[in-house]
Amino acid sequence: MRKLSERVKFGHKQSIEKGVVMGNSRIYGYDKYNGKLIVNEREAEIVRFIFEQYATGIYALREIQRQLTARGFTSRNGTPISHNTISGILNNPKYKGYYCGNKVKIADYRTKEQVFLPESEWVMYKDESGETVPAIVSEELWDKANRLFKARSKEVKDRGRGQKMTSVLSGKIFCTHCQAPFWRTSYSHRLHKEQNIYQYVCREKRSKGSKSCPTFAIYETEIYDVLSKCFVMNLKNLSDYTDKFISFCRAALS
Repeated sequence: MRKLSERVKFGHKQSIEKGVVMGNSRIYGYDKYNGKLIVNEREAEIVRFIFEQYATGIYALREIQRQLTARGFTSRNGTPISHNTISGILNNPKYKGYYCGNKVKIADYRTKEQVFLPESEWVMYKDESGETVPAIVSEELWDKANRLFKARSKEVKDRGRGQKMTSVLSGKIFCTHCQAPFWRTSYSHRLHKEQNIYQYVCREKRSKGSKSCPTFAIYETEIYDVLSKCFVMNLKNLSDYTDKFISFCRAALS
């Protein structure tokens, strides 16, 4: 088993040294064939739109997501393009024509579980020929959008949270295993394409892979359901509290 694992890692390293594009074939804006990327013009139009809009400095990720949905742009599954996907596109050097490998390592060759590596360990260089990783946007546009993305991310990190809280639960749920906060994430279900499904996942698990933390994702609807039951159990005179709340609201609006 150990020898097989070492052979898999050695083969992975050799492929990177040869400039073979690794990973799956679902790189947005490209089709992959024989270890090389080919521009998918239909998807490339969406990628260019994302970079052009974001580089203006006017639009945030969720606004670009809304614009894409309004224009009828969807993922390959026909679901709305999530803001997490947009974030990943803005951070991927491949779109400016750079080979980028060794971003992940195989933690378990049997399950193919991957662990994300820090940027300092990436193998990255410009594909001057454009034969392996053809650019979809100019290097200038990519750099401008990426500088803006990093500046905004740093601003949010320095504040400790974003300007707009996306949920009243943000910053209030922590992992009992590693004490890290739970991050709010979203995805779209094929049966409910028009509505995002929100869940909370441990930051360490989200960043470093499933083996880093044994906790599991919790649906936001489940949390609200538990909280509502707790309120009902602990408030003996719920109707009185409701009446007081309504009176406060009326006084504030008058």
